[in-house]
Order: sequence, then structure tokens, then C-alpha cells
Amino acid sequence: MKKLVLLLSIVFISCDKNIEKLNLEIDSLKQKNDSLLKITNALEDKFVFDEARINVVPSEKNSNKLGSKYEGTFVIEAYNKSDEVLFSNNLDDSNELVNPQALKNDDGVYPFEFKLTQKENRVYFIIKNSNSIGKSFDGIIISDKAD
Repeated sequence: MKKLVLLLSIVFISCDKNIEKLNLEIDSLKQKNDSLLKITNALEDKFVFDEARINVVPSEKNSNKLGSKYEGTFVIEAYNKSDEVLFSNNLDDSNELVNPQALKNDDGVYPFEFKLTQKENRVYFIIKNSNSIGKSFDGIIISDKAD
């Protein structure tokens, strides 16, 4: 009987030490989790990038004559691979793009072209962004003058 009591005492003592170690590890993991939650919660109301630079670069080949083709690139310096850019050189009365073209993303550079039909031509771009973290935006219109 004494051997049984001694054996049970040893088992309980070793279990108690393991429980203590596990409790310390749990506390450590809770602190790490709380830190990660603070970071992810801070991102929920922000864009993944806080500033974006956008530039429309006309091609050097442009003659700027009526009826000629006008080429350029639309450059976003802060972008995501999932971003979508639509292009048109016409807006309707409700500020919607007329016959928009989806531009191909080449690391934030979106080549475009259209035919010059007037002395002063406007170009319009809509950026659609959908992030898995942070805020997303759907339809920021940017315009520029091509002449």
C-alpha cells in the first residue's frame, strides 16, 4: 500500500510540474496573440498602402495630330496584384466610363491607347482595389488631358 501511495504521489507531482509549464506557455501564447490582434485591428480601417502615386506617361511616339493614335502608360506606384484598372476616353452624364477597357497590369504599369478625335482629349481611369486585409476601394476615377 505504501508503494502505491508513493507511486501516486510521484505521478501527481510530475503532472503538476507539466501543468505549470503548460500554463506558462499558454500565458506566453496569449500575449503573442494579443499583440497580433492589435496589429491586424489597426489595419482594418487603413488601406494597405497609405499613399499612392499615379502618373500618366504619354509615349514619345505621339504626334498629337487629329486622327492619330495616342499611346501612353498609366502608372500606379503603390498597387496590389489584384487591382483592376479600367480605361476610357469618354464619360457619360452620370460620370460612368463609356465602353471601358480593362488594362493589363504589368507590375503597376497599365499601357493604353486611343485615337485622338478632338484638339483636347480627356482620358479616364477607374481603379478597383480589393485587399484581403485593410480597406478596399471600388471605383476611384482619375482623369487627365491628352493634347
